[in-house]
Amino acid sequence: MMQMERETIDSMRAGQGQHPELATEDTREAIARDYNHLNQSQRTAVDEILASRDQVTALEGAAGTGKTTALAAVRDAAEREGYQVEGFAPTSRAAHKLAEAGIESSTLQRHLARGDSEASAVDQKHLYVLDESSLASTKQMHKFLERLGPEDRVLLVGDVRQHEAVDAGRPYHQLQEAGVRTAHLDEIVRQRDPELKLVVEQLSHGEVSSAVERLDRQGRVHEIGPREERLSAIANEYAKDPNATLVVSPDNQSRHDLNDVIHRAMQREGHVARDEHRTPVLVPRQEITGADRQWAERYEEGDVVRYSRGSKPIGIGAGDYARVERVDAKTNQLTVRTDDERTVSYDPRRLQGVTLYRESERAFAAGDRVQMTAPDRERGVPNRERGTIERIDTNGRMEVRWDSGRTSSFEPGEGRHLDHGYAVTSHSSQGQTAGRVLVHVDTQRTSEKLVNQRLAYVAVSRGRYDARIYTDDKLMLVRALDRDVSHRSALEGKTEHASRQRLQHEVSPSESAGRTMAVVRS
Repeated sequence: MMQMERETIDSMRAGQGQHPELATEDTREAIARDYNHLNQSQRTAVDEILASRDQVTALEGAAGTGKTTALAAVRDAAEREGYQVEGFAPTSRAAHKLAEAGIESSTLQRHLARGDSEASAVDQKHLYVLDESSLASTKQMHKFLERLGPEDRVLLVGDVRQHEAVDAGRPYHQLQEAGVRTAHLDEIVRQRDPELKLVVEQLSHGEVSSAVERLDRQGRVHEIGPREERLSAIANEYAKDPNATLVVSPDNQSRHDLNDVIHRAMQREGHVARDEHRTPVLVPRQEITGADRQWAERYEEGDVVRYSRGSKPIGIGAGDYARVERVDAKTNQLTVRTDDERTVSYDPRRLQGVTLYRESERAFAAGDRVQMTAPDRERGVPNRERGTIERIDTNGRMEVRWDSGRTSSFEPGEGRHLDHGYAVTSHSSQGQTAGRVLVHVDTQRTSEKLVNQRLAYVAVSRGRYDARIYTDDKLMLVRALDRDVSHRSALEGKTEHASRQRLQHEVSPSESAGRTMAVVRS
């Protein structure tokens, strides 16, 4: 990891000042005329990016500052200069959002999985835009920069205060610390309510305690102790204005519970049909990391495994599903049964692109809000896309109209990656916008990895006109949301270790002996 981090930083520095300006002065002047609707912050950022002579440049933008609008101008200028502009993001929802800037986009994972035969022509210069860069891991960023051609340029877009990658590393933040040239967007345009805008500005600067206290003075923090009453209050509030409301909860269990309560409230209010159909679904095991998936002991009998890449030697194709039948932790072997009834045994370290699920059931009805929990390439629906069920027949066949405008049909048993879409996790909410957001924070039942400054900032900043927090304890809420939980890079860990070693050598023999004894006693 330390080697990859060094190589990523070295790659960025080696490309500084080595290229012509991304756009000539004439092109920059033309863009300024054609995009005169940009605010001053956006105009300055666009001009800095287009004047860059570095291979890798960054655009750091606070939540709601209009990054997509600015990127449309950058894309236009780069295309006028002969660049083929391609966009990537660590999530399919973010890639879909990036396409709104007119940039042909796909997931970063899909780009990195492409073979040489699928790669773009080497004689074509590219501008690669990586959106939501804070969600990219060290391994992903290293591989991404490693594959650049000599004339390729990169624009990393993100916000260091929003959520980080699930896997190890914080390369976007690390590159900024290492000196990557960075343009900034700091004028918030999303929030239309002046008081809410002040709160989001404070959160963007890490002033969480002051922001939550301001929200409380505005009457936007609600303390409801009993959990069932708190979830019901959120559900009833949602049902008052469902079309403009997004519900955010830190963890998947509370998200599932909220979705169930809101589903019932929507039925009572007549927004959702009473007749419902129970459908088998796959629920992702979110606690399983990329490293976990290499070890058989982290799998459980009955788990359903989805292979996005597959392996010819093992006999598993891309897109296949299998059920875990046996786990041998001692030899690190898994035995699975595929959908076509083949039994396959393998070492999980030999496969990448694996997702684990547990089977469950959901009760869907016409009018229900739903979301995808995995990308559906056959139907062209990205992961975390949300939509509304328009009808369900007696056999369970569903028709869903997605928020993008497309319509998809699901035969019985085909909706394994559907879930209710009323409440989403904070990670899933990143990049979304709603008229108002209702945020659930249980200070007693959720770990600091999920309830912290990043949750507060991302969740509250989703709301354009209103944001409300529902909690079990106002006093504990401030402490919980003010926790600064961030990934550490491998190089940071090495520096810390070296500092401890130096300190040990500097203390006197008696102090050293006392410290050693203390460690032994503990």
